[in-house]
Parts: sequence; C-alpha cells; structure tokens
Amino acid sequence: MNHNLCRISSDVKSPDSRSNSDFIVHFNNMTCIEAINRIVIKSIDIPNVFYNINDSGYNRLNEGNSTLSFTSGGVPGSITLPTGQYSITELITTLNNNITLQGFGFVATLNDLTDKLSFTTTTPFNFLSFEDGNNMAHVLGILQSSGDTTAFNSQGFYNLGGVQEIYIASQKISDGSNMVVPDGRCLPIIAHIPLTVPFGYTEHYLTPHPELSDIEYPSVRAGSSLRTADILITDKYGNILDLGGLDVNIILKLYHDTP
Repeated sequence: MNHNLCRISSDVKSPDSRSNSDFIVHFNNMTCIEAINRIVIKSIDIPNVFYNINDSGYNRLNEGNSTLSFTSGGVPGSITLPTGQYSITELITTLNNNITLQGFGFVATLNDLTDKLSFTTTTPFNFLSFEDGNNMAHVLGILQSSGDTTAFNSQGFYNLGGVQEIYIASQKISDGSNMVVPDGRCLPIIAHIPLTVPFGYTEHYLTPHPELSDIEYPSVRAGSSLRTADILITDKYGNILDLGGLDVNIILKLYHDTP
C-alpha cells in the first residue's frame, strides 16, 4: 500500500467558507487524493488565541462567560465585562471598578489561604449559580446561589483556564467514524487536541499513536475520494472557536492500494 501526505489549511480555504474555523478546501481532480483506503492524522498546528472571558460560546449553553448575573432584593441585574484574556488580578480589579457593582458596595478579594474568591457588599446581594442563570459562575467558583447576603465566599475555585482542548470535525474525512457524546448525539470528530501552550502561542500537535488516530474507509476495493474536505474547529461543547484571523494547518497521511 503506497501513501502520500496531504495538507489542509485555512489559508487556502474556498471563497464560500465561513471562517478559518469553519472552512472547505478543494483538491479538484488530483489523482493522489483518489482511492484512499486509510487516513492518519499526522500533525496539526493551531494557535491558542481563545479568550478566557468571552461573549460567545465556551459553555454547554453556547453562551459566553463574560456576563455576571445577580439579584438584590429579588430584583435582577447584570454586568458584562469586556472580552479578553484575564489574570485573576485583572478580573478582580475589573469587577471592583465596575460602576454598577460599586452601587452595591461590591468588593471582591482573593483569599490567600484558600485561593478562592470572597465578596462583600453593603447592600444584600444574591450571587447566582450557573444553573440559576449566571454565566460567570464557573469563572468565579460559585457552585450554589448564595441568597441575599453581604458576605459570600465562593464554594469552588475560580477558573480562568479558558479552552483546554480542541476538537477537529469533518463530515467528509470521518466518513461515518464518530465520537459519541451525551444526549444521544454522534459528532464527526477526527482529532482531539489538548492545549498545552499558553495563550498567544501555537500548539504543534503530533499524533502520539498513529495506529489509534487512523480512519479506515469501508470500501477497501474502491477506496474514497478527498476532492473536497470540510473542517470545523470546536470546543468540547461543540461551540465553534474563533481563531481571530489566524490559520490552522493539518497534515494527513493518505494510504492507497498499490496499483
């Protein structure tokens, strides 16, 4: 069985592609992408440019985590932070300087002993959980709503880790090979990439176990054609990730029957 390498990159996407995270590449009638019996994901280069505070995606409701929702005396309220890459110090400073929260005498601090966030207010304040409608709850470590109080300690740890893993999906390449997820769904995932580099750096992923990362096509005799390849880049919830105009580069190894 012979083989060749194939490069799929957003920098050569077709004009009808939606973005660098949701694109199509055409190979037309090149003979080396015909009669494919097996594909192995060799390597993937993708930048880690996914803000840990954002206004779209990154949770199971396909919503952002930049909005802090709360109630005070039964009256709902909310604030939305600017999208960006925050440290815990920057997050605390931004919250404490928010004009709306200042009206409640809001002060956030980080407990040096527990490494969890603590909050005080001069007006009774209900810190809502994620289940009660606060999309920033996981960021702040709020596991259960506090009820109206003037002093509250987060039950869990704050989370500014942002996106920790990337999923590459392709209906064409997967050819029926799917990843099973809850709620009775199957997704055409061809690669799972843990992010090991800091924000702003490029993850150079090399397949550690090619024998576990291959896709075999059902028709060994005729093989399959890869004249067009579709690529979708998502987080673990299926939310499309924003590469901010930067490119992803995927190298496949294509196997064919020897003529």
